[in-house]
Order: sequence, then structure tokens, then C-alpha cells
Amino acid sequence: MAGLAWCKEHNAVNYRDSASKVMIELLGSYTESTASQAKDDACKCILTSLADPKSFLLDHLLTLKPVKSLEGEKIYEVSLDNYFTNRMYI
Repeated sequence: MAGLAWCKEHNAVNYRDSASKVMIELLGSYTESTASQAKDDACKCILTSLADPKSFLLDHLLTLKPVKSLEGEKIYEVSLDNYFTNRMYI
């Protein structure tokens, strides 16, 4: 029974990793003129990355145009600005 629980957890982790990669790839396909259409997905991507215990670097998110389009909004300020400011002290 313990093996089944481990297998389910392992599959869930693999699914989460795959889903994150697909989301980042999708967000990378937007241009500056279409980036604002993906603001909700960009927010979800930021929050998912911050919640992932295996995520240590978030620099790659800053290259995504939909994430850049959030600059100046609370989600960006509270999550990414705060993350990069506090990372310097670690």
C-alpha cells in the first residue's frame, strides 16, 4: 500500500513539473501586443512557482512578456519584487 501512495505522489509531482513547463512555454509565445491577454495565466504561473518547494530561481519568469505586463501591479510587487529584493540577503 505504501508503494501505491509513493507512486501517486511521484505521478503528481511529475504532472506538476510538466504543467509548469507547458505554462512557461505558453506564456513565452505571447508578444508585447498580446501579453496583456495572458495576465491571469501569468499570475497563476508566478504563484505556482513561488509555492513550488523545488523552485529556487525565478529569473526565467522575468523574461516572459505576460509577466512583464504585470509590472506595477500588486501581484508583481508583492511576489517578484519582494522575492528579488530578499534574495540578495540570503
